[in-house]
Amino acid sequence: MDHFYYNRDYQETIVLSDGTSAVLRCVRPEDKDLLQEGLQHLSPDGRYRRFFSPKPVLSERELKFLTEVDGVNHVAIGALRQGQEDQFGLAIARFIRLKDKPDTAEPAIAVVDEAQGKGLGTALFLRLMAAARERDIRRFRAEILAGNEPIKHLLRDLSSEVSIEPRGREEIINVPIPDFTPVNLEDHPAAVSGPFRQIMEALNSGGLLIRNTWRVLRDLLSN
Repeated sequence: MDHFYYNRDYQETIVLSDGTSAVLRCVRPEDKDLLQEGLQHLSPDGRYRRFFSPKPVLSERELKFLTEVDGVNHVAIGALRQGQEDQFGLAIARFIRLKDKPDTAEPAIAVVDEAQGKGLGTALFLRLMAAARERDIRRFRAEILAGNEPIKHLLRDLSSEVSIEPRGREEIINVPIPDFTPVNLEDHPAAVSGPFRQIMEALNSGGLLIRNTWRVLRDLLSN
């Protein structure tokens, strides 16, 4: 992991649209309390959309899985607000590589309610794509509700390589990742124009939810 830009030593400070400073860094095993506390700052609706249940707390096993990542097949980047005496978790973004498709990963982004709509989701998604590319991941697989036609049309415009797989009330979208590098992410052509700009704006406004299917995570934990 040390030869990657996004490794255990990575740390970056960004300024959100309201002037708040957020520290971005890779998630560490000692972040379990931050993650548990951050869950309490998601609305009940936000929790349900991510976990398909009210999900009041994360179990010890879930916390272990979500914080003790290998940095290659499972990468997690957190955003923190640094207080005078402690830290407060604002958001977390991660991807998990699919075992049967090593060039594909499932992304997840969760931003606490008070930090939504300030550009944090966009910033994390850009860095998540760059971290994926340096690990030879070429596409993200995301899940949307079957009736979400605007998002489906938007994603179809990205590339002829975009595919949509029906799955009952939900659909699986496979989206190619542009060749992002860790340098000048916000100035990357794919990030400032065209459909990817629309995705960033949808993320930032909360109009697009990108998350792992909790059933997939549950299956991984049961192995």
